[in-house]
Amino acid sequence: MLVDWNPRYLYRKIFSTEAEVEDFLARVCTAEWNQEQDRGRPWAEAVKLLQAQFPQHADEIAAYHLRWPETLNGELPESVALLEQLRSEPVRLLALTNWSAETFPVARERFCLPAMVRGHHRVRRGEGDQAGCRDLRAAGATPWADAGAHGVHRRLVAQCGGGPDTGL
Repeated sequence: MLVDWNPRYLYRKIFSTEAEVEDFLARVCTAEWNQEQDRGRPWAEAVKLLQAQFPQHADEIAAYHLRWPETLNGELPESVALLEQLRSEPVRLLALTNWSAETFPVARERFCLPAMVRGHHRVRRGEGDQAGCRDLRAAGATPWADAGAHGVHRRLVAQCGGGPDTGL
């Protein structure tokens, strides 16, 4: 991981107590709900669906998307330092992300990612679950075919070359 992401960073600004934050994230804006956006559901659709289910939390639900940058706490220095070290080596660097296509560009522009992430692939795993594959060294992308729930990493290796003993 290169960036410290957590919706609690945002919701601690919205709710008065940690108990309210945890209750909201457990009952309303759940991890499962967020994963649907990671899989490709548009944020506008996701917010509308959840607001219909929890109208009393319409503003808080909208904030998840509208204020998404506030869920980012910053770069993880040790990981970024390791990535910088690896970039100086003659190796191809790849990264996987489960952030949605709508939110990844925000993090990409805000942090170290513009210089490190060039090009991208789309990978499907499981029930329409999408993860973006970002090539950190070379531009150009080729769409990937469906991969099994546990096949994303195997697909990454197969498509990009190498084997299990060549990865970090």
